[in-house]
Amino acid sequence: MASPVYSGSNSAARAILQIDIDCFYAQVEMLRGRVDPDRPFAVTQKFLVVTANYAARAAGVGKLMPIDRAKAKCPELLLASGEDLTPYREASAAIFTALTPFGPVQKLGLDEMFVDVTAAARELLRADGAIQWSETTRIHAARHGTTSAEAQARTGTDYRPQDLRASDQIGVAAALEAAAAEDDEQARLLRAASHVAVRCKAAIRAQSGLTASVGVASSKLLAKLCCGLHKPDGLTALPQSEARAFLAPLDVRVLPGVGSAATGMLHSLGLTTVGDLGAISTGALHRALSELPAALLKTTRLSAARLTSLAAGLDVEPVVPSGPPKSLSVEDSFRGASTARAR
Repeated sequence: MASPVYSGSNSAARAILQIDIDCFYAQVEMLRGRVDPDRPFAVTQKFLVVTANYAARAAGVGKLMPIDRAKAKCPELLLASGEDLTPYREASAAIFTALTPFGPVQKLGLDEMFVDVTAAARELLRADGAIQWSETTRIHAARHGTTSAEAQARTGTDYRPQDLRASDQIGVAAALEAAAAEDDEQARLLRAASHVAVRCKAAIRAQSGLTASVGVASSKLLAKLCCGLHKPDGLTALPQSEARAFLAPLDVRVLPGVGSAATGMLHSLGLTTVGDLGAISTGALHRALSELPAALLKTTRLSAARLTSLAAGLDVEPVVPSGPPKSLSVEDSFRGASTARAR
């Protein structure tokens, strides 16, 4: 598919995909024939588990878990060394190559990438203005929930945004019907983008042999958060009309730019979830932030306007094109390896 160019609209409506390769390192090892795909196994670096397949995860093996602890949880666990990064870099380069025809690609690591498919989606709309969701797309609605999201947020349990999973599929037909009935430009664009996402998944599979889960939304924030809801090999769309309700129960740390210091600061103000942020006016939030130590505010660089906008599911951060990945993103995690060894 050639990269389409569309210049017929100055609309702010966008279609962003988050691509996340399922168990990337484990899939690469399976394709190399180094491990039995039917057995629990993990890819290791140094003394830690880099990733594990779903059978191992079901047994309690987690990312960055010390190998001895992983073996204790799953005695039959097979291990494959991931010290040689060459096959992962090659697989990632193949993924990047597969995605570039669909729009600007921004890498988040070897196995995660954003793609701005706005132009490609508009091209489909020009051919068929009444296009509907692709058959394999799951439309996420607030009523479906996310696995323990609210409990995790309220108790402070640590979780990563990409670990969120849909927990309840009651009312899927109603959600699909409601999403299909929306007729604003953003809704039409996302419906078209779901077909582009199908093509992206097929291109990745053809180029690399790997399966991917994809999130379809109006922004990088929403696409990233909905991407893993139906892993593995999932395709999930989050309509803009569902954004606020979807974000509400999640901890504020899922928002871009809200790191550990900012999270602690917001929690100290009683703002634990994204819904808490959405319930306070920009002015009130600005006043609350202004009462905090200036040094802390300077460190976190929080903006009341930015936070309230994100809480409403509005994020205009662009996809910034980047070159093919050259390094293994998980390597950065080993900066805390000595701490992990001590636990």
